[in-house]
Amino acid sequence: MKLIYSKYIIIQVLVACTLLFLFASPTGHANNRFQYGKKVLVLYKAKDGYSKSNNPVKWHFEKHLLSFGLTPGYHDFNDGIPDSSDLRGVRAIISFYNSGVVKNKNKALRYIKFLVNASDRGIKIIIINSFGAYGYKDGNKTRWDLANTINNLFNKIGFTLNGFWTNNPRKLKILSKNRKMVEHQGIQNTDISRHYQKITPILPDVKSHLIIKRTDYVKNMGSGNSSVILTSPKGGFALESYVLRNNKLLLHPKRFLEDAIFFN
Repeated sequence: MKLIYSKYIIIQVLVACTLLFLFASPTGHANNRFQYGKKVLVLYKAKDGYSKSNNPVKWHFEKHLLSFGLTPGYHDFNDGIPDSSDLRGVRAIISFYNSGVVKNKNKALRYIKFLVNASDRGIKIIIINSFGAYGYKDGNKTRWDLANTINNLFNKIGFTLNGFWTNNPRKLKILSKNRKMVEHQGIQNTDISRHYQKITPILPDVKSHLIIKRTDYVKNMGSGNSSVILTSPKGGFALESYVLRNNKLLLHPKRFLEDAIFFN
């Protein structure tokens, strides 16, 4: 009788420890979905012609966020950069911009710093279409000297932006693609997309869903492979013309969000 009772106690302790692990461990499945909160901060630009009720995240992505049990909150980038206090309970930040230039260098730097700090707090950073602050206005000129600062953020997500831009489709080809992820409502075609930036994963757990290759020789470019759509444990990135074409979403919204927000 004592032996049976002892075995019963041991089993109960093991079950309790297993449940404690699942709900307390950062990698436990039961806790993984909401360990960083249930809010999603969505950033858009009114200058792109968008509003809180009329923007691409609202059209294509919101219903999937809601299906995950997440609550999106919309913020106009042109109204200012959110305060750190706005990140309480936020699990992810999603941005969708058409334009890549801001009004001055100070705003660009403050925006990048805001996202870096958010990433350091464990918030997923998900960049769809343009990053929104590649350059800035300096009088009548547009400056593009922020690459190193931007890569402070991109490196945290798991990749680096190296440039080597071209829009010549004869120099581009698709090297590999995850069709279920990147051909939702249409076929990827570099003759139409006509856009290249060298995006290189720097962490081993980055998933490259669409890799474009620049085929011509450019000094210091290396292989020319570019992961234009990727996800990582820290978020995700999907480059401009490979996202949306003629009002058709090439990027699969639910698959991309699920992988970028719930990577594990």
